[in-house]
Amino acid sequence: MDGQDWTDARVLAHSGDASMKTGLKIYIFAITKDMKNAQAFSSLDGDMLIIPQQGALDIQTELGNLLVRQNEIAVIPRGIRHRVTLPTGQARGYICELFQGHFRLPELGPIGTCSLANVRDFQVPVAAFDGTLQDGRACGNNREWQVVSRLDGHLFSCTQNHTPFDVAAWNGTYYPYKYDLARFCVLGSALYDHPDPSLFTVLTAPSYREPGTGVVDFAIIPPRWNVMENTYWLPYYHRNTMTEVSGPIIYNQDECCVWNKGLEFQPYAATVASAMACHGAPEDAHKKAEEQTTAPKKVSTEGFTVFLLETECPLRVADWAIQQFETNGVATATVHGTKSNL
Repeated sequence: MDGQDWTDARVLAHSGDASMKTGLKIYIFAITKDMKNAQAFSSLDGDMLIIPQQGALDIQTELGNLLVRQNEIAVIPRGIRHRVTLPTGQARGYICELFQGHFRLPELGPIGTCSLANVRDFQVPVAAFDGTLQDGRACGNNREWQVVSRLDGHLFSCTQNHTPFDVAAWNGTYYPYKYDLARFCVLGSALYDHPDPSLFTVLTAPSYREPGTGVVDFAIIPPRWNVMENTYWLPYYHRNTMTEVSGPIIYNQDECCVWNKGLEFQPYAATVASAMACHGAPEDAHKKAEEQTTAPKKVSTEGFTVFLLETECPLRVADWAIQQFETNGVATATVHGTKSNL
């Protein structure tokens, strides 16, 4: 929608309570303009996992700058002020706001140390002081700034007479960061059967309630090799203890790519599968999997990769989203209401 900036993100689904530090919210954003000059934003509710679907975000934070492109993700910790501009034009995507704990790498156990997302591939900004040197002294770019904050899902604003981006140096482990999903080291079955999607987890926020569950897992299904012979390549029809939201990320940044032209790709196409609801491949994909030869080959999704947000929390889709989908005739349900395409 025209005229929207970073402060106009809308809630798509949610669970828990930000004031009680439980659960999460999933937002969508569609930005067509930079944030206002001398304006900053922060979430006081939780850490923000930013998943651009298309376009790039130039994020100026208190601790330094991040340029987040297609097929990259970023995490902005709770309370870190930042300003978002558009270096390549409009952008859209998803935000997973985590109220409970923090995002971290999953425990790898027998997988070992060099698999999935590696620590060395995450990028952390260096301090970027917003100001100038005058007579050997650092002087901030001081003027009246508006700071917009989200608290318990509501937006508040205040003004201050100096820039929030006046950090000349910092240390510690509470910082924003970004990660290139192309660096993800995919693992998979080398003999038979499709692995559980948890094998594709990039970041997780464990709940510490019991093994195999979490407040949220962020996983991707990227281009990869399948080397299973004489077996069924697709996941069996199944039920999960986790609620699953899946959607596409465009990884081809070429402007000529058909996915970047907005002609054949509907923004925000996503699937929600509730906990303990049956879901799996549709009939045509099942038939193709039965008939295909299973010699090793590269499996590609032609310009986009699929992400998953899996949570032990029951997700409630926002009323406006349900009304919008029903009005436009987009929402559909499969047998027994087990799956909704948003």
